Amino acid sequence: MFDSLFIGVTGLNAYQADMNVISNNIANVGTTGFKSQDMTFQDLLYQSLRYASAPTQTNGGVNPQDVGLGVKVGTVGTDFAQGGLQTTGINTDLAINGNGFFILANSDGSGRQVYTRDGAFTLSSTGTVIDPSTGLAVQGYKANANGQITQTGTPSAISIPLGLAMQAQQTNNLFMGGNSDASQYASTASGSNSQAAAAGAGVNTVGVPPPAAADKVLTTTVYDSLGNAHQLTITLTPLPPPAISAGGAAYGTIDPVTSNVSGTSTYIAGALPSTVTNTVSGSGAVKPATRFAYTVTAVDGTSTTPAAGEQTPGGYVYFDANGQFVGATDAAPTNEQLTGVATNAATLNASAPINAGNAVALTVNLWGPPNSPPSPGGVIPNNAAAPTTVSLDWSKATGLASPYSTAALTQDGYQAGVLSNISVSQDGTVQGQFTNGQVKTVAQVAVATFANNGGLERIGSNQYASTANSGLPMVGSANTGNTGAIVSGALEQSNVSLADQFTKMIVAQNAFTANSRTIATSDQMQQTVVNLLPGTG
Repeated sequence: MFDSLFIGVTGLNAYQADMNVISNNIANVGTTGFKSQDMTFQDLLYQSLRYASAPTQTNGGVNPQDVGLGVKVGTVGTDFAQGGLQTTGINTDLAINGNGFFILANSDGSGRQVYTRDGAFTLSSTGTVIDPSTGLAVQGYKANANGQITQTGTPSAISIPLGLAMQAQQTNNLFMGGNSDASQYASTASGSNSQAAAAGAGVNTVGVPPPAAADKVLTTTVYDSLGNAHQLTITLTPLPPPAISAGGAAYGTIDPVTSNVSGTSTYIAGALPSTVTNTVSGSGAVKPATRFAYTVTAVDGTSTTPAAGEQTPGGYVYFDANGQFVGATDAAPTNEQLTGVATNAATLNASAPINAGNAVALTVNLWGPPNSPPSPGGVIPNNAAAPTTVSLDWSKATGLASPYSTAALTQDGYQAGVLSNISVSQDGTVQGQFTNGQVKTVAQVAVATFANNGGLERIGSNQYASTANSGLPMVGSANTGNTGAIVSGALEQSNVSLADQFTKMIVAQNAFTANSRTIATSDQMQQTVVNLLPGTG
């Protein structure tokens, strides 16, 4: 009878502990990154009233008779299910959507590392990313001067030096793109161009001139070595195929069958080379279908050097019959020539093949704008920026029969600037945003995973510590393998479900009440026995 009293006490203790866990979960329903806990129970020792016996030839075996002596707490486990994400709009607030923990340690690397799902971070006065509640620094990897991350060695404290200066970068490469209108090469109203005629495709009728060339003018900004901005004007002109001239304004014809020329005729300048070989792309010899000339000018005093044989800095861009880029060069091609007179057979001698690449060099001798008014002699001095060569890359351009859209896509120069803001990508890469519009990688937040999350020790302040049963931390970057993605400007909410906790509370309350009743009933039974003695009633 005394056993039932103590059995009831074990039930009270167990369900009081369960109520403690439930109360802690409810209390942390608003705690950032909190993971709820669940309790399981196990029975205690048993008192054997009879042991089991084996069957015999005359009767069956006897089962054991065991009477339990109560209940105990079995496990207190952690539910690491994902919590909801709450947007804050603060770039230093981070949340992990998936598996993994942020790593915290002292700024100098001393002491043990701890782990958390609470990403409510901020910047200290020294620019270190810290947990403001404990002062511990967020661990990660620093970028080198070129913005490259190397994940080697133990991660260290991340520093974001707002106000960091970025030196100016002169423009070395200017990348062109868009479409050059190949409809400028359309046949005349009554025939095709002279090259097509010579191939038997049609006749260029006398008196019908080739279509007029239309210029496309675009502007772009480049930077010198001091970070000064300069505006360049690029004029793109389609060069139509050659026409046949028969003395003045009249245009002769070529018989498409016999290739005979009517009258004394010569070609007007503007022929295409027979082939263009791109030495960069390795595309081999390609017959060009269209060619565009371009010139580069500046109005601020910037002085450029034209290529050999050119009057103005610039070059030529070639496209094939499919409108795809073939090559670009600053060489002035030799015009195609027509031999033969009167009704003699015409021979089309195409100009020699040329070697071309993706880019054409633009040599800048002096940069403008002038840094002072003109001298009395009218000489305009230029600024002190170093001369350079700008590479104009045309490989992204096309020559299709659609409207002009040629433009400068990108260039690699910029002014000086300072670090003014940061953003964090899904893999934890911290991008620094500078006042000159440039973005540079400055660090990467490290993320730790464990073979057994349930083996982590909860030490308070939303932090965990590794144990012998959690396994060693596997440190790397977010959004790779089994690690979750980092969400910047958001915090993970508690994963506590109030409906679930209230249901468990009802069960724990009823179980606690029932165990208290077993103690009361056992007491009444003992009183009944005591009352059996004379004089005790």
